[in-house]
Amino acid sequence: MTMVMTMIISKAQFKPKVLAWLRQVEETGEDLVITDHGRPSVRIVPAGLASLETVQAQWKDRVAEGSVRYEAEAGVEPLPPEAWGELGQP
Repeated sequence: MTMVMTMIISKAQFKPKVLAWLRQVEETGEDLVITDHGRPSVRIVPAGLASLETVQAQWKDRVAEGSVRYEAEAGVEPLPPEAWGELGQP
């Protein structure tokens, strides 16, 4: 089990450096909790998604191996969570 570290800052600290804080979440993988008058207000977590190129390559491989199929009737039904692969992970 991996432990996620959490950074805690106030709204006043967040506002002037929003892009730097978002970049830090992306780079470190740490959650960021923003407080309002000392109480947690918002949590920002890294998306944890693979790059677009990686996802496209995975789908290209799946199509090539025939594991991706299209059925017109199924096109209007929601996909089950396992169909989304890593994109469906919280």
